[in-house]
Amino acid sequence: MKAAFSKAELESDIASRFGDVFKLHEKTTLETLSTGVDEIDALTGGLPRGAISEFYGPASSGRTSLMYAMLAYATAHEETCALVDTNDVFAPTTATAAGIDFKRQVGIPLLYKGELISEHRPDLIVADRIVVEIKSIARFDAIHTAVMLTYLRVARLQVGLLLNFNTPYLRHGVKRVML
Repeated sequence: MKAAFSKAELESDIASRFGDVFKLHEKTTLETLSTGVDEIDALTGGLPRGAISEFYGPASSGRTSLMYAMLAYATAHEETCALVDTNDVFAPTTATAAGIDFKRQVGIPLLYKGELISEHRPDLIVADRIVVEIKSIARFDAIHTAVMLTYLRVARLQVGLLLNFNTPYLRHGVKRVML
């Protein structure tokens, strides 16, 4: 019996059992979006597309102003964004003045044979593309997905986000629902 194995033998054995799982892969470059503020873009390179970005800092540090500038720039360039405002500082009148395209608590009629049978009110519809439902629950259940699917069908949209704030990290409380 062989007492020692060479590194090449071990790597070969692991590769045959697990494939490329342990192989180092080249880092992929993330696609970024401009924030609309040249100075911030110079520092950060922009925001990663398809990711959750969190901004924090002390009071009066400019977080809200930066948020309005970024949302206005993104919606003006037909980007779809979702804003999660944990500090309740989002002011619809200020957002509209900044050029941000959004809708809140929009009533979506559900018709049957031409008659109104109910009206659904998702928390947010962003840029007429994404339905956002905000929760603070122990976990997502099938009913939350079912409600989102109903909103998507009635609104004739394809993408929905369920956001759960009852998690240690927001990224663990995001569920994308697609039709």
